[in-house]
Amino acid sequence: MNNTIFGNNLKAARESKYRVQKDFAEILGIPATTYSQYETGKREPAYKMLVKISDALEVSIDELLRGKNISTTTKAPTRKVVPQEIKDYVRIEIAKALKASY
Repeated sequence: MNNTIFGNNLKAARESKYRVQKDFAEILGIPATTYSQYETGKREPAYKMLVKISDALEVSIDELLRGKNISTTTKAPTRKVVPQEIKDYVRIEIAKALKASY
């Protein structure tokens, strides 16, 4: 991982939502000094922490790692999970409607 690019993108993403590093570090549940080292390139987050950062900032891991311009990048829509009960209900209603149409 290129720590400079990652650190710069991380900082840009964080500043768009959280003004102070300390506030964001608290949300992540890590010391502010650890988070600061991510932004300065002195330290790399573990994969699980990278996912947590990405989720909290609502940017993709790719955006953080590859150096895309975060402020102009269009995010993919969030995929919603449909509960099984709703899927079953829809299936039953479709079956009723098909049966009624014959």
